[in-house]
Amino acid sequence: MKPPQLIQTITTLVACLAVGCGNTPSMVNNQPSPASRVAVIVAPSNATVQVGGAMQFTATVTPSGANQAVTWSVSGTGCSGASCGAVDATGKYTAPATVPNPPTVTITASLVADSTADTATVTVVVSPSMSVNLTSLDFGNETINTSSAPKKVTLTNTGTAVQPVSARMNGVNFADFTETNDCPPMISAGASCSFSVTFRPSSIGGRVGILVIDGTLDEEALVSLGGTGTHSLS
Repeated sequence: MKPPQLIQTITTLVACLAVGCGNTPSMVNNQPSPASRVAVIVAPSNATVQVGGAMQFTATVTPSGANQAVTWSVSGTGCSGASCGAVDATGKYTAPATVPNPPTVTITASLVADSTADTATVTVVVSPSMSVNLTSLDFGNETINTSSAPKKVTLTNTGTAVQPVSARMNGVNFADFTETNDCPPMISAGASCSFSVTFRPSSIGGRVGILVIDGTLDEEALVSLGGTGTHSLS
């Protein structure tokens, strides 16, 4: 009968032969152990890029001793070739001149050594294409709880396509400002419409807000609003 110490030594040797011992990468069932597997991580994982714009992506390969060489590609369900955009050997993506349908494309970084890969999702959007003739409105002094005379801002669709138009108030004291407009739900390329803003201070002192005009993109045009609430004269 073998001594217990010899049995333990034999058992340890068998285990080492099966899974590896020490600091060398181990193999289980002829597959690399989780600690030795190579991984690729693309950053950022999600991005929004305007048509014709660019975004730099990076690929991190782990562990650090692994072959770092990757190839980049771009694909989409609603586009192919140049209509999806292009990505160069460094991971720099350039969006196409028009928005794909659907507007999302996939950027892929693949290891040259094997099929290991990771992806990022890019949403392609149109460039802002609305402008206003005034970027700020100053209402001066106004007695609290009384309304000022309205001030007007003209909006123009400077793009080449029809797009939706809507407005909202934002900012610290947005509730002290109201707007009405004559804009249609969809504004044609080259067309204009106007917004009429009124100031009604609810408290004494400086009051600020922002008129936000949304189109195909949020916040396509911003107008800063300001005024000062004063005591009643009575």
